[in-house]
Amino acid sequence: MKVVILLSLIVCLAVCENWAVLVAGSNTYSNYRHQADVFHAYQSLISSGFDSEKIITMAYDDIANSTSNPFKGKVYNKPTYAQAGTDVYAGVKIDYSKGDVTPQNFKNVLLGNKTATNGKKVL
Repeated sequence: MKVVILLSLIVCLAVCENWAVLVAGSNTYSNYRHQADVFHAYQSLISSGFDSEKIITMAYDDIANSTSNPFKGKVYNKPTYAQAGTDVYAGVKIDYSKGDVTPQNFKNVLLGNKTATNGKKVL
């Protein structure tokens, strides 16, 4: 019995594909860094050749166009001094935004419950 379980686990691991779930659980411009970190992680994955269809992104998405943002439509993950920073918001696909960023939806994403997320991307 143990051999069957071990073989099943090995087969499962051999056919598993890599996925990423990126979550910024806070909102408002005062929590800028949380969403900026998620957008930076997204860009890092993409630049490393990660399949964008296997990245699930949850972010309230309220900082790029906030009235407090001096760089409308842009988000930076590090200060810009002598050299211009990189906009980490450009091209990010946000699967869950605004009111869809909830603990329940996070749980549904991890459990693969597509019915509960109205057909949105899940693991």
